[in-house]
This record gives sequence, C-alpha cells and structure tokens, in this order.
Amino acid sequence: HDDAEVGLPGLLAETERLVAAGRDRIRERGQILPGVPALLERLQRSGAVQTVLTGNTAANAAVKLDAFDLPRWPDLEVGAYGSDNADRNALVEVALSRIERNYGPVDRSGVWVIGDTPLDAACAQAGGVHCLLVATGFAPRAALDTAGADHVVDDLTDTESILALLGP
Repeated sequence: HDDAEVGLPGLLAETERLVAAGRDRIRERGQILPGVPALLERLQRSGAVQTVLTGNTAANAAVKLDAFDLPRWPDLEVGAYGSDNADRNALVEVALSRIERNYGPVDRSGVWVIGDTPLDAACAQAGGVHCLLVATGFAPRAALDTAGADHVVDDLTDTESILALLGP
C-alpha cells in the first residue's frame, strides 16, 4: 500500500468532521444565489429529478446544502461526488446510473448540468448531457462564454426564462 492510500480514509473523515463542525460558518459566509429556491421548487413540481454532482465528498455536500436548507429539493442518494471518482468528468455517468436504478431509464437529451465554471461544462460534455453555466463571479464570464455550454446566463432570477432554456 502506498502511504497516501493508507492515510486517505482518515484524512477524508477528518475533513468531513471539520466541514460538519463549520456548518454555521458556511451559512454565515455563503449565500443562496438569487433565483435558486424558486427554480428548484419549479423543477420539483415539474417532476424533474434533481441531484448534486460535485467534487466534494457526499457528506460534505450534504452539510453544505443543509447549511442553506436546500436538501428538500435534490435527491442526494442519486448524486455523484468526488468520493465516488477522482475524475470529475466521470461523475455524470455515476449520477445517471444511480438515477436509472432509482427512477428508471433516463433520456440524456433532458439532462442538464447547471454550474458556474468551465469545469462544469467539460463534465457535462464528457457525460453527453447539456450544460447551463451561471455567471456567479467564481469564473470570469469570458471563460464561461467559451467553455462550450449550451447556455450561459448572468443569474437565475428569471425562473420562466431559465425553464424555457432547459426545455420541456
């Protein structure tokens, strides 16, 4: 065994403990972007399966979502996490296989990755699904515009327009 492999489970467990302990700090320093709750609510009512695809571990993602009271919309059980595969571009396949196991066949033409970096667009492309990028300020707008996403928007405040972009 490689020393890094032996120490990794303990390191992940400690990271998860620290993130859980920092839930209140996450809530104080972070924010829910305008339009997100309304969009998630409308997608839920439409019957869309919503989940999370992130480089975070499953436990850390749950803590971060819980800090902002968002777990009521995404089905975290069918999400894909950095703890599933270190290659972010493999995560769409992980999520789709879990969704199909729990919900049945998936038509990829209706699957969207919504993110805010060029890495999110690359992940969607690798998984053969659509991508909507949001200019949150995390990545420069010019980088988003050239990332190959289906659409790039300034924000998610116009729920009807965003739903129209995402299709039926």
